[in-house]
Amino acid sequence: EEAEADDGDGTSEVTALAFDGDHVASGHACGAVFLRNTSRTLMRASHEGVVTGVHWEGGATAFSASADRRLAQWDVRTGTRVAALQAKRPILCMDVCEGYAALGLDDGSVCVCSLSPLRLLFSFKAHDSPVSAVRLVTVSQLVTSCAG
Repeated sequence: EEAEADDGDGTSEVTALAFDGDHVASGHACGAVFLRNTSRTLMRASHEGVVTGVHWEGGATAFSASADRRLAQWDVRTGTRVAALQAKRPILCMDVCEGYAALGLDDGSVCVCSLSPLRLLFSFKAHDSPVSAVRLVTVSQLVTSCAG
């Protein structure tokens, strides 16, 4: 199955990974998104850019973020994108907690979104450099990091 996420030169760099003990969600440099349980691949989908975040808890809905500036909501049964939120800049990282997502952008901004329904709640300038990591500890606690 890794060959199906081939980016053209025989490799498939994993750029985002989530694991809950029974389910694995992986995002790849070529834009591929895979959802697997312990025995088989359940969904294949794709972004137009590098996948920078994935979230799936084994249910009928999964989420992924990408440098193509999209936070996507996927129907796991059909593999189709059912909703997308377009960020103003490429998304570099994502974290999910209690039905909310925090997205780190390449301009130092952070966006906080509701996952149901998928919508932007607010955004703010967190750093002068690209946000390299976000952690949504609780709905009211957010930690960010940058490389600069």
